[in-house]
Amino acid sequence: MFQILATLVLVGLTTTTRANSDVTFLTCPNYTAPFAAAIGVANTLQSMGYADILGIVSGEVPSHFDGLPDVTSKYSLPAIDAINTWYCHPDIPLAQTNELTSAVREPTVPEDVTEYITNLSDPTQFCQDFNRKNVKDPVEFYTDVLTKAENKSVTIVAIGFLTNLHNLYYSSGGPALIEAKVKELVVQGGSCNVTSNPHGAGYNLLYDLPSAEVVTKWPSPITFFPGFIAGQVTGIKSELNISDKSPVRFVYETANFTGDFKFGPHDILATYYAILGLSDGSFTHGNANDTGGLQFVPNPKSPVAVKEDTVWNYAVTPPASQHYLILNNTIESIANKINGLISCYGKEQPVCPGQKVCTK
Repeated sequence: MFQILATLVLVGLTTTTRANSDVTFLTCPNYTAPFAAAIGVANTLQSMGYADILGIVSGEVPSHFDGLPDVTSKYSLPAIDAINTWYCHPDIPLAQTNELTSAVREPTVPEDVTEYITNLSDPTQFCQDFNRKNVKDPVEFYTDVLTKAENKSVTIVAIGFLTNLHNLYYSSGGPALIEAKVKELVVQGGSCNVTSNPHGAGYNLLYDLPSAEVVTKWPSPITFFPGFIAGQVTGIKSELNISDKSPVRFVYETANFTGDFKFGPHDILATYYAILGLSDGSFTHGNANDTGGLQFVPNPKSPVAVKEDTVWNYAVTPPASQHYLILNNTIESIANKINGLISCYGKEQPVCPGQKVCTK
């Protein structure tokens, strides 16, 4: 069984390339529909026997920047729990810092994107039994999960800031624990195509580059899912054949996401790869001969305080192998696979044995 840990750290599955691996998620869940769809897709793949979600960690706001998206909101984890519960997985462990706020949106999102997180976290509207007493600090959570895991068995999917992973690395025994237990870190972000996109670290790295630089020291293999790749994939739809009671449907309708997913399906595709790997055939490695690594370089035009960015440097030898992904299948084929997973249950609510059916 392939298991996943997310920041959003997500899921695990059984395939030739993903055997005996666990997955966790790292996520920033406050504002876009693709995040909700990514969790939904991961839950569906778990139900299909491809994954074992070890936990989901809500990303932390970098302390060295002001005015950043607030992902330490008290609404974040109940909202995630509501999505997991809909897909019959109400007991997936959740982690978050205890320095919480009442934030409901982040300032860079356009005004026409309506806030949805308060409704999604309301148990009278969406079934969930979230209990904050069961929530661990992110570093404590990672340490506990990795300590108990088999060697080289955990895949971490980072579709948010790398702040908590930076803190894990610099915790006592962090590097040795990561090297022993983490099979792969999948990062949504990183500019890897110097010709077409010489400066474009991406939202998840650009807004916390001091923490993101941990990838240059990270002692397990890393796969980067660059934003310019996700931007090529169109046709992942929001108005699909899914229940009007679904929390995923509620998110994109409330946030005014119609047609193709706005901001691109970055989180969904990174999650999809993290579970199915290269064996699915949708993606392949973009770095020639599997060499080189992500490098941070000066960028005076950077829109944030840290005037740096990322490029792929073939002369770099990272602590462990690094890759970036490119498309290996038609855009239509990839979109059809994702659309099929999003609409897997059609207009019906998933049937959860032993779990009460909740309605809005």
